[in-house]
Amino acid sequence: MTDDWNSIDDDADEAVPAASTSPLARARDQRKQALAKGLYLDLKIPRYDETLVGRFKPVGNRVITAAHKRMEASKDPDREAIANAAIMSHGVVGFFDPEHPDKIADVSEVRDMLDLPADATAIDILRALFYTDGDLIAVAGKLAEWSGFSEQAAEEYQQGN
Repeated sequence: MTDDWNSIDDDADEAVPAASTSPLARARDQRKQALAKGLYLDLKIPRYDETLVGRFKPVGNRVITAAHKRMEASKDPDREAIANAAIMSHGVVGFFDPEHPDKIADVSEVRDMLDLPADATAIDILRALFYTDGDLIAVAGKLAEWSGFSEQAAEEYQQGN
């Protein structure tokens, strides 16, 4: 069951406001405006013949690290796919057809497209959307790297450093 994976908290990544007299206040304001405008990554969903793209926002390193820790502690044979779906669930904005990028379907619409039950979690929906766990893991890896969790950090984490 994937319910415990849904409790990974990404609120810890909220920024602390700079004092108005700080030399970094202007940079922080620029950053805030850029983030408000939208910092997104569009990734093609494999095997959908260029007809489905996922839009993702950055996922915090704490979320990624927590998912990796839960994966290590889990005995579930699907733990790697579940952990990667959990990471993606924190960043997913929606999905769209590249010919209509302004029409973004949210995760509940994807749930309905896949004929999943109403109580399906985002993790369940993401796992069902991808044809293979390998496809899901590959896309989640791109999202994690773009979010700032570098390949080097992932390798060091997996090696126990």
